[in-house]
Amino acid sequence: MPKVVKKQLKKGAAAPAKEGEDGGVTVPPITPEVRKKLETARALMERGELDEALEIVDEIVDDDPMNDPAWRIKGEVHSRMGDEVMAELCAL
Repeated sequence: MPKVVKKQLKKGAAAPAKEGEDGGVTVPPITPEVRKKLETARALMERGELDEALEIVDEIVDDDPMNDPAWRIKGEVHSRMGDEVMAELCAL
């Protein structure tokens, strides 16, 4: 296993996506640590603490670019900030 992947796994990031038997991509489950960060980011967003929420989801997607829940929260945060272009990009 590459050193970068080992480092990410130690930090609580999900394992990298792998090609499934049918040729599609299988995404590993979200770790409890990442799930807790997602819940925190969503709570911050709901309270209007958008910069803080964005900081958390940015950290998550930096560690795991395949984390769909983090991208959805990131898009919603950008939308609430009035940045519809970034919100749309996060939805891609």
